[in-house]
Amino acid sequence: MTEWSTGIIAMTNALGNLVRFTLIPGRHYDTVGAAFLPEPADFRAILANKACDVHRVVDSIRAQGTRALTP
Repeated sequence: MTEWSTGIIAMTNALGNLVRFTLIPGRHYDTVGAAFLPEPADFRAILANKACDVHRVVDSIRAQGTRALTP
């Protein structure tokens, strides 16, 4: 039996309105889709979960002059 699943990675603004999203295969790490979300976007800081705390994702965010905050 094969289980099919899809991951949804979303970017919202400060009010919670959807700005951008991407779909990824459910059995992949979140970093697969997270790298595509911040390119190019108009924001000064991004608050993300630990899935985005990866060097290639953080470097992409910082290259735009944006702060990456991962609690």
